[in-house]
Amino acid sequence: MPELHARFTNHTCKLFEKHGMTNLCYWTPIDAEQGHNNKLIYILAHKSKEAGLASFGAFRADPVWIAAKGESEKNGSLTVPQPEGVKSVYMKPVDFSKIK
Repeated sequence: MPELHARFTNHTCKLFEKHGMTNLCYWTPIDAEQGHNNKLIYILAHKSKEAGLASFGAFRADPVWIAAKGESEKNGSLTVPQPEGVKSVYMKPVDFSKIK
């Protein structure tokens, strides 16, 4: 987790913004059985699902991201392969949500 947090701090968050994504919240679970040592949960905002998909496509192709990912993973991947690895869920706020 320290390597993943460093990658987000030093590269990922800035690159998300560069590609039109808004960083909202980042968390790690408190309890070990829920991934305390190996899970990062975060919320990004996009204008729409389509905009989010386009932003992630541009992010993944960005040479700065490719270099940062490669450098941070010299000793192995920082994420678990699919289907357990990185997952995206697109959501919309309900009427009573404080975050819109």
